[in-house]
Amino acid sequence: MGLDMDVNAEAEENRRNGFHCLSAWDGSNIELVELVKRRLRGPGSFEYVETRITPVNERGDHNVTMKYRARNGFGGMNLGVATGIVRQSDCSAKLIAAE
Repeated sequence: MGLDMDVNAEAEENRRNGFHCLSAWDGSNIELVELVKRRLRGPGSFEYVETRITPVNERGDHNVTMKYRARNGFGGMNLGVATGIVRQSDCSAKLIAAE
């Protein structure tokens, strides 16, 4: 019984921290990745780097920051940062800004 409680507590803590909205494979939020790719000159050049997510706030949202690389207009690769909001309830993402 104690192990079940530990597993449930860990799952709830992961949910509170927003980890359920991130890919188990690479840590990205798939919807945020797609929103950023749509803004790029060369979406095929997108390379995911990392995502940071905050614990859920009183509105039921997580703030998220994602780093990525993408080709610029001169053919070089730039490091970009995107910020957004992810809903805890359904993991939907809203892009706030992308550099």
